[in-house]
Amino acid sequence: MKNIDEILKLLNALAEFPFESMEVSTQELTVKVSRGGITAIPAASQSPAAGKEGTASEVQEEQRARAISVASPIIGVFYAAPSPEETPFVNVGDRVNAGQTLCIVEAMKLMNEIPSPVAGTVLKVLAADGGEVEVGQPLFLVEASEG
Repeated sequence: MKNIDEILKLLNALAEFPFESMEVSTQELTVKVSRGGITAIPAASQSPAAGKEGTASEVQEEQRARAISVASPIIGVFYAAPSPEETPFVNVGDRVNAGQTLCIVEAMKLMNEIPSPVAGTVLKVLAADGGEVEVGQPLFLVEASEG
């Protein structure tokens, strides 16, 4: 998937509309958008032959495809840690609980904690510490835990 970040950004924008869930399928991908986030499943993983083990890059791509994008609800400045001298709230590979703070977005001198919508594993941090973020901009990819 060449433009996954652009796709995730578009889907996050769609998630703002008043519906409970929506599913769109193509031959290559099924995308489910719901109040809990976004899940994208490659078509190959939906077929019976999908039980085969893949290469590390294939596994990583499948994880990313199934990841939930956590987007900024506001315009502001992204901070990975509570203060410059403290450690980040989360790092890539960390397990997180639903509701756990992932970062802070500062808007008009107010610090807004951004929680994880699901329990799972942080796959990627998409925003730069101290950088500006926009409404709907993906900040993290989190692979939801099953069960």
